[in-house]
Amino acid sequence: MIRLALIGTGRWGTAIARTLGVMEGIELAHVFGRPEKASDYRSLLKNPEDVQGVIIATPGSTHAEVALPFIGRGMPVFVEKPVALNVRDAGRMERAAAESGAIVFAGHLHLYNPAYRKARDIVRKSGHIRAIVCEGVSDGPRRADMSVLWDWGSHDVYLALDLMGTLPDAIQVWGIATAGALHDFTVTRLHFPGNAEIIITNSWLSPEKRKRVAVTCEEATVVFEDTAEKKVAVSAHGKVSYPRYGKGAALACELAAFIRCIRNGSQPPTPFAQGASVVRILAAAEKSIARGGAPIKI
Repeated sequence: MIRLALIGTGRWGTAIARTLGVMEGIELAHVFGRPEKASDYRSLLKNPEDVQGVIIATPGSTHAEVALPFIGRGMPVFVEKPVALNVRDAGRMERAAAESGAIVFAGHLHLYNPAYRKARDIVRKSGHIRAIVCEGVSDGPRRADMSVLWDWGSHDVYLALDLMGTLPDAIQVWGIATAGALHDFTVTRLHFPGNAEIIITNSWLSPEKRKRVAVTCEEATVVFEDTAEKKVAVSAHGKVSYPRYGKGAALACELAAFIRCIRNGSQPPTPFAQGASVVRILAAAEKSIARGGAPIKI
């Protein structure tokens, strides 16, 4: 039996608790709702052997404050995306993990989606990537501590890094804020070595929810659309096909991967360094928005 603690009981924390509740060999031993009540969740540090892992699903602006005490004790920690909202906090967490040897799992949901994994396999057999067009839009929910760039855009940035297998060399971003200081619509252009271009549209202003990634390769265009009935489509030689992919909800697959890391003492498939790279890219994106879409080197 693996005993876990969950910190954060918002919409996504509730989904995590519900998913863990039907997984065999897992006991959700402690649930803490409000990150500002540090005395509650910090009680775990008095008896760290009581749980084998901690899952953090609090607002992004609190991730570093909540996670660092557990990382410092060497406890396995799962941190939802984005792992932090600034480079300084991401660096603090990354250094703490290196010093303590803690397993720190970056919560990058779509990388565990069986449909995305199938699409990625096909992309890797379809020749050089020429361009990627991503869309992550919905009608909210708006975040109090982050813009749509950090909320939806973090998904698309880590998918881009996964597909390209390298970091971009430059970024440009344009944004609109219709209801306050935080941008609720952004367009991002990522430039990668080899002249591959990635365009990302993120919005909280759409009447419907869509998550779509279209990858144009030398030999085919591969589409992953998480909100479609058939989530993978391949267009090649004038024909469109819909390959089959494995079953399983992305969140369940992701949590199962974290639990395997705890059981085996292995490093995560999505290590914290990957999450920190996403933060650095989004921080550069903020500079570009502030400069009217000027290119910023990564």
